[in-house]
Amino acid sequence: MCNMVAEVAISNHLTKRNGVWQYVRRVPEDLRGSFPFARIQKSLRTSVERQAREAALDLDRLWDRRFAEASERNGYARHDGELPLINTDSWTWPDWEALAAWFKVALAEEDWQARLSEVTGHVLSTDADLSRIPWRDERVIRDHLNREKLLKKLSVAEYGEQRAAFVRGYVRRLGITLSRSDPPFLRFMAACHSAELSYLDLFRLRESRQGGLGNAHPDTIVGPWRQPRAPQGSGAAVWAGALASNGSVSGYAIAGSASADGWTSKTLSHCIDKWIGNRQAAKQAVRDHHISDMRKTVAMFESQAGVRDIGLITRKHVLAFRDALRTRSDYKAATINKKVSYITSLLSTARNAGWIDREIGTKVLMQVPGDEGVREAFDNQQLAAIF
Repeated sequence: MCNMVAEVAISNHLTKRNGVWQYVRRVPEDLRGSFPFARIQKSLRTSVERQAREAALDLDRLWDRRFAEASERNGYARHDGELPLINTDSWTWPDWEALAAWFKVALAEEDWQARLSEVTGHVLSTDADLSRIPWRDERVIRDHLNREKLLKKLSVAEYGEQRAAFVRGYVRRLGITLSRSDPPFLRFMAACHSAELSYLDLFRLRESRQGGLGNAHPDTIVGPWRQPRAPQGSGAAVWAGALASNGSVSGYAIAGSASADGWTSKTLSHCIDKWIGNRQAAKQAVRDHHISDMRKTVAMFESQAGVRDIGLITRKHVLAFRDALRTRSDYKAATINKKVSYITSLLSTARNAGWIDREIGTKVLMQVPGDEGVREAFDNQQLAAIF
């Protein structure tokens, strides 16, 4: 019987109270505004561990999906909206191991960037003077020391429970959604546990001015999230996430995609920057809330289409995005048209910049019902409040 229990993966959200197994899970901090509660708690109505494990894994999948959907709605797949979500179903352990290596290097790079503005040539020269490595402020040092104490005490399972949200926040930058139901989750947590401790060793070297120079840049870590570029001058389009029939990202690369005119190495985020530059050059207003809405829409589009490079975006992608927005009950036609117009305007900006040659074409917007923009008359009570 013990062997049968061991065959079932265990969720990190299981706890036993009064002999009955419970599923208890916190809503990620960055998604608290999307849910009317901060914690999920559900009785699994069993005292049998195997049954509890199976039920908890089902709930893990359910809530991982709901959190991923909330992240996408909020535009959190990437803060700058550059990458679509990556499907990790086909990943093998070396892929997860590479991701843990990227996580370690990303931590080291962030710390180095925080020091870099105060770094002088004494540190950068071939005979580096380690005594000139800039220190971090006291609060950051104390936080790192406390973290090191905690991490050394935690088991891997405890690390997975307490630090998964922290790790998830980093890998999300690559378009990766980390799920507890992923088969190698616990082993990946062990690799991240080790990565954090290694980073803290490096941090200690820098603070004691004994070393820690020359960490690799995160972009040098090769993994399935990377997008190899087409050879200079070739017409082949290379896409790091091969598009599945449903438009999701399913693998590494395809070459010579029939839906693409060619790789441009430009994204819609580049188009936003160009659009802002054009507006500023013409001395026209650039409003922060408008840019924020535009970036969130780009993140939604790229997640829906599974396309990043503007050279691969076709009219079909834009129409599919429009139709996907139509399924949302909280969007009226005018809102849908505004979001679709963001994409078409950015592609027009790209065309004017000479980055692409293709037009998306007309008739991509919805017809707005005649009464949708009509405001209802104020009643007497509202008029009294206004005046």
